[in-house]
Amino acid sequence: MFDAERPVLVITDFIMPNTDGFAFIRQFRAKPGGNEIHVILHTAAMVNPAMRALAQACGVLVVLEKPCPPHRILAAVDEALRSAPRAAKVSAELDRDHFRVLADQLARKVQELEEELSRRRQLEDTVRTVQHRLLRAEENAHLGSWEIQVGSERGWWSPEVYRLHERDPALGPPTSAEILELVHPDDRDRVVQAWTQAIQTAQPVALDFRTHDERITLRHLHLHGVPVQDGAGAVIRLEGTLEDITERKRAEEAVRDGEAKFQLLAENIRDVFWISTPTVDRIVFVSPAYEEIWGRTCASLYQEPRSFVDAIHPDDRDRVIANFQNLAQAHWEIEYRILRTDGSLRWILDRGFPVRNERGEVTLSCGVAKDITERKRAERNIIESQERFAGVVNTAMDAIITVDADQRIVLFNHAAEIMFGYCAAELLGQPLDRILPERFRRAHSQHIKAFGETGVTSRAMNALGAVSGVRADGEEFPIEASIAQNGAGSGRLFTVILRDITERRRAEESIRQAHQRMRALSRRILEIQEAERRALARELHDEIGQVLSAVSVNLKIVKTKVDRTLWPRLAESAQIVDAAIEQVRNLSLDLRPAVLDDFGLESALRWHVERLAARTALEFHFDAESSVAELSAAVRTACFRVAQEALTNVVRHASARRVWVELRQLDAELCLAIRDDGKGFDFEEACRRASRGNSLGLLGMMERIELLGGRIEIESSAGKGTSVRVQLPLTAMEHQSEKGAGAAS
Repeated sequence: MFDAERPVLVITDFIMPNTDGFAFIRQFRAKPGGNEIHVILHTAAMVNPAMRALAQACGVLVVLEKPCPPHRILAAVDEALRSAPRAAKVSAELDRDHFRVLADQLARKVQELEEELSRRRQLEDTVRTVQHRLLRAEENAHLGSWEIQVGSERGWWSPEVYRLHERDPALGPPTSAEILELVHPDDRDRVVQAWTQAIQTAQPVALDFRTHDERITLRHLHLHGVPVQDGAGAVIRLEGTLEDITERKRAEEAVRDGEAKFQLLAENIRDVFWISTPTVDRIVFVSPAYEEIWGRTCASLYQEPRSFVDAIHPDDRDRVIANFQNLAQAHWEIEYRILRTDGSLRWILDRGFPVRNERGEVTLSCGVAKDITERKRAERNIIESQERFAGVVNTAMDAIITVDADQRIVLFNHAAEIMFGYCAAELLGQPLDRILPERFRRAHSQHIKAFGETGVTSRAMNALGAVSGVRADGEEFPIEASIAQNGAGSGRLFTVILRDITERRRAEESIRQAHQRMRALSRRILEIQEAERRALARELHDEIGQVLSAVSVNLKIVKTKVDRTLWPRLAESAQIVDAAIEQVRNLSLDLRPAVLDDFGLESALRWHVERLAARTALEFHFDAESSVAELSAAVRTACFRVAQEALTNVVRHASARRVWVELRQLDAELCLAIRDDGKGFDFEEACRRASRGNSLGLLGMMERIELLGGRIEIESSAGKGTSVRVQLPLTAMEHQSEKGAGAAS
């Protein structure tokens, strides 16, 4: 093109798509006649001294910066055509300058690109942030967006629409048929009709419908859609929003339900619920209870709003009318009496409050008038009861003291004055500690606090245990108390009933000492009895037994000396003597078996069981541990006598077939158990007979064990046999036996 046209003037840019202006200038300058062509450089690149120097080296006449007005361009062209062409520098120098300018421009371009890239990244971040906020806003507002193409299955749902339908976004928007399946069957026809009308009329659509899917929660949704038309006016798609209005629907339902309940309550409440204007010149609503309480019709009150005043007792009427002036000011409460048309009087408690609008202006007054006739009657009865109670308290034989939550005395009856030696006026308002010994004060205070927290209304006499009181003269004395509480919080009261048990304590101590003496005497009697039995058994065995044995021997000797006719008599006499010897022997063993003292309790029990087994048809089972500790004489004797008495009762009365006897040592206790499979007996009745002086064997067993600090348990019932269990402490047996013997002596 350069060779064909031979231009006189060239206007070029510095930066072009495939080359740069300086390279272009160098190309045509290198051609024949190229130095005669005028050059104007028109560029938007930053023009600096280096670029101008390079342009001058290339023979550029004028450098114009974009944007440049047309008149300046024309003026530059005119100047170039009138001037001689500017020669270019040598090629090597031009290349250096050229490359330097190119490098500078390249660096600036890179910087511009980086800045542009940074701006684009910031813009993308902003877009993503806006999109995220939009999604969050949709989620928080339960409002999603959608669009659908008319005549196709293509559409788009926002994430919130997927959430409202509980549909996986990976499945994409459903088809039209699937969308209808999501709509409640009762709402489908209405949805289809509204959708069709919007497409046909190109008018916006708005409707509420319910979802229908057994897998998801029932929701109420509000759809709003706007048709989008093409150039011909045909609706090509619908787009809009879908809002979850489930909570709103529930709120509306709750409001309707509340209104129904209010109407039901107002019509059935036994109190008079009323609504009026602040000046009571119009009754907005009054419940049917007005007719029952006032004895006047509701219609008469609607017609004459102040007609209810006519029924107010004359002594209360002015006070009630004056109270009407405060209806628009604040909450109020007033009690008054009314006279019904039948002549009866009723007490009314009327409470009211103002109702304000958004501007704070009082628009209505509301209230409830309650019939408190029964309450007033109850209050009067309470006052009379309190007066009677005060009379009872002041005449009571026991001291009655009431304290408040801080344990300060608020009531101190006459008996308390006598007991403690104070006048009531001296102690009212004083702490209860004043009449208690110092060592009991803290524990007593904590006990009352703990009792208050239990919620128990009262505790019987002795519930606080026996404590001591302090009289005005400083004397301490034992008292017995019961406590009751009523009220709650700071209004709680504790009432304590106190009884001076000084004389009773003395009597109890005398009885206790007498009981100890009796037990010591019983112990000593048993010991003497055993000693006498032992001595008698020894005497029977050693004295009478030997005498009878000598008689038996003599009879045998005489038999050899007398006539044979006397032998039968001698044989009979020998048999009688042998029977007497056996009887004396058995009597000696029954009184005190020597095996008990010589070989111990286990051997004695085994010997006694075997002896009974030989004499009776009973089946005996004896089981004893060989590791039983060495026992004192008192313990051996007590256990043996109990076993002897129990087994004797089995043989005589039980009609049993089997008997079990066990002897064990469990830890520090000796355990003896005797049971049978006999007919049993009424243990309670046996105890009652024993208390009347019968069944001395039963009393004897119990007395022996209790004297040694042990326990005896007897269980029996008709047809289930009898069980006797004895437990004796090993450590204290010898000590108790010696102590009892010493006391008795």
